[in-house]
Amino acid sequence: MLRGKLSEHKLDTATWFVLLFLASGLGYTASSLRFILPMGFAIVANNLLYQLACYCMLFAVLRWYQKPIKVGLYLTAVTHSVLFALLQYTLYKMDPESMGTRILLASISLSSAYLAAALVAAKNGQRHRPEQTLLATVLAVMMVMLYVPFIAFQTLPLMSVFRASAIVVQSLFSFIILGTMLTLFLFEEIEWHRLRSIRDELTGAFNRRYFKEQVQNKLRTSESASVIALVDIDHFKQINDSYGHDVGDAVITFVVRHLEALDLAECLVARYGGEEFAIFACESDMVKVHHALDKVRNAIAAGFTFEKQAIEVSVSIGAVLLDRPSEYGETLRQADVALYQAKQEGRNRVMMQGLSRV
Repeated sequence: MLRGKLSEHKLDTATWFVLLFLASGLGYTASSLRFILPMGFAIVANNLLYQLACYCMLFAVLRWYQKPIKVGLYLTAVTHSVLFALLQYTLYKMDPESMGTRILLASISLSSAYLAAALVAAKNGQRHRPEQTLLATVLAVMMVMLYVPFIAFQTLPLMSVFRASAIVVQSLFSFIILGTMLTLFLFEEIEWHRLRSIRDELTGAFNRRYFKEQVQNKLRTSESASVIALVDIDHFKQINDSYGHDVGDAVITFVVRHLEALDLAECLVARYGGEEFAIFACESDMVKVHHALDKVRNAIAAGFTFEKQAIEVSVSIGAVLLDRPSEYGETLRQADVALYQAKQEGRNRVMMQGLSRV
């Protein structure tokens, strides 16, 4: 059920989080059984598992941002973890009283993976997404928290103090990691629903409702000139009837990709309904607008190929240039009139008109 709902990178992230909890739990178990197990084995297992747990966090963050985990990084994680565990064991065998040194070494080694994870989150997180900014901050805080057992032991060099501080830190880590994981997935789900509410599912272009809201706001508040255009695919029903709906969907997507490449200021493209699209841009130069629209029209008419089959596609465009604030409904009606004229005059052309309101 979970696999059916999560995308691949989210599933990978969840898997690494689970492995993180598993490695941390086993590491704590190995530490707790030091009076039953040989001390050397407990030290190696404990340090190895905790270091691997830190790398699990790094891998979870990488996959959250859809970054690949290369083989070299896996090898680095395993090599680092093994060498770190063996070094801790060697220090213990050389000097059983080297607890302070071993704790400091552990803090540095474990925090290095969290530092890398924090840098990945800071570099790839979207600034307008609070949960992603939070992720980098949480990772940085967790990195600092890894030094708490060392500070506690330096303040009061007793094994009981170290163990108590380590337990507190691990407990806090468990709550923080779980909370962070749930927050990430919750906000991602909210963002997914938000995008579905404003985007067309087939093309990824904005939908009619979002276009209307944005343009109404622009027309109401902006004093600058703007342009609204309606675009219609010529003889689209014939394309559907002749080649099938799969080809029809591909044609719609093909047209949207060209429209989204329009070189116009603050250009907003939406699928307005069926084979019709709407464009809004903040432009005042009618010649420039006409040139940009005609360039896109020519690019679309240049040819479309579906599975090596050439299909003739063209669009008719009706546009209205506004030199001052205007009412949305009236503007769309004028653009529709211009579109109708383009069709009446033979299709595959751009018709423009100006609209001034006192």
